Amino acid sequence: ELVVHVLDSLCWFAVALLLGAVARTTTNRPGKSTFVPLLTVGSYLAGARPNDLSQIESLLALPLLVSMWLAVGPPAQGPHRTRALALTGVLTAVVGVVKLVYMPIVGVIWLIAAWRRWRDLVPLLLGCGAVIAGVVAYFAAVGVLDDAWFIYFDYSLSTTASAGRPLSRLAEWPRYMAPVFAIVGPLGLVGLWRVARREF
Repeated sequence: ELVVHVLDSLCWFAVALLLGAVARTTTNRPGKSTFVPLLTVGSYLAGARPNDLSQIESLLALPLLVSMWLAVGPPAQGPHRTRALALTGVLTAVVGVVKLVYMPIVGVIWLIAAWRRWRDLVPLLLGCGAVIAGVVAYFAAVGVLDDAWFIYFDYSLSTTASAGRPLSRLAEWPRYMAPVFAIVGPLGLVGLWRVARREF
C-alpha cells in the first residue's frame, strides 16, 4: 500500500512540475505561473477525499497532460514534430488501454492536433497503432484475447447499462466538488475579470 501512495504522489508531483513549465511558456507573466501547480494539483489534493486518492485516474493525469502538450503546444517543425506526434499517439494509446472511458478526451486532443494539419494524424495513428498492436499481440500470445475483449467491451457496457445514470448522481456533483471550487472558484473569477480587462 505504501508503494501505491508513493507512486501516486510522484505522479502528481510530476504533473505539478509540468503544469508549471507549460504555464511559463504560455503566459506573458512568468512569475504568476508559479501559482498554477498550487491552484490545480494543490486544490484537487486539498479537496480530495481519502478514497479519491491513489486511483488509476491519478496515474493517467501525467500521460494525458504530456500528450496534450506535445500535440497542441508550440508546434515543432520537421522530424521533431513527427516524433512528438508519434509519442502523443503512444501515450494516448496507453491511456485508452488502461481506462477506455477516457478515449473521448483522447479524441479531443487528436482533433485539436489535426486542426492545424490533417497530415499530423499519420504519426498519431502510427504511434497509437503500435501500442494497440503490441497489446493485442500479447493478449493473443497468453491466450486471453477473448477475455480482454469481453472485459473492455461486453462487460463494461453491460455494467454501465445496468447501473444507469440517474439525475440524482448529477445533482450530487456540485456538493462533491464544492471543497475544490471553494478554493479556486473565486480566484478563477478574478482571473476571468482581469483577462476581460486585458490586464493579465
